[in-house]
Amino acid sequence: MSGLVLLYQGQQFTIYAYGEDDAHCEVTDFLEDRQVLAAADEKKFQDLFIRHGDHGPIRDETKCRHLDDGIWEYKARHGGRIAWFYVPGALVICACGVVKKSDKADPEFIRRAKAIRERYRQEQSHE
Repeated sequence: MSGLVLLYQGQQFTIYAYGEDDAHCEVTDFLEDRQVLAAADEKKFQDLFIRHGDHGPIRDETKCRHLDDGIWEYKARHGGRIAWFYVPGALVICACGVVKKSDKADPEFIRRAKAIRERYRQEQSHE
């Protein structure tokens, strides 16, 4: 799959990060950037990918919640957030990451995730 980076192949879901091309992936860049994301949050995201991939949807809203219009977020303890969406075929596509600075969901974060989802859908319709 072009523009997708495999994050975890689970028993129930396969989790990918979306990238604009094979060389740039915002989610993997976010996960690797120690100036932005705490190492503990990277580990937490890996645990969430495994849990979701192997056991299905995460029902605990302290770890995962619906934001808006089919956009969900994985939540890590130190403020790290990764927006994602479902795709038919038991796929989860991680769109973008941010370190949350307030109690409310950042509207720009949600808008960016929706734009990435639309770009992904357009690419898939042309294949």
